[in-house]
Amino acid sequence: MTSRNDDEQPQIGPQTATTTTTTTTTLPAAIAGKKKILIVVSHPNTGKSYSHKMVEAAKTLFEGEGHVVVVSDLVAENFNPVGHRHDFSTVKDPDFFDYQAEQKLASTSEPTTYAPDGESK
Repeated sequence: MTSRNDDEQPQIGPQTATTTTTTTTTLPAAIAGKKKILIVVSHPNTGKSYSHKMVEAAKTLFEGEGHVVVVSDLVAENFNPVGHRHDFSTVKDPDFFDYQAEQKLASTSEPTTYAPDGESK
């Protein structure tokens, strides 16, 4: 679990399995002396696993104490942990793929060559 206690409002992605397009939400401000807490879970039995039950218990506890809690379920968000060609809309050299070179190109290109969220395969 990670918590934040600063004025910066982090951007987060979709929070439910029914959402297929990427959305961005700003967290509400935490009450003075309280924290913004992000809980990340990744278990294939979404909502039914022991991990999910622990997340719900922690969320209930923290919210009951006045903290702002966001749960990010990587399985429900179809998160793909494998970096590959699908992360980019175009590549510099189609005959030789170099992930680090593509990241550098994407971060300096206008417009970026990163694939839009939700569209990479």
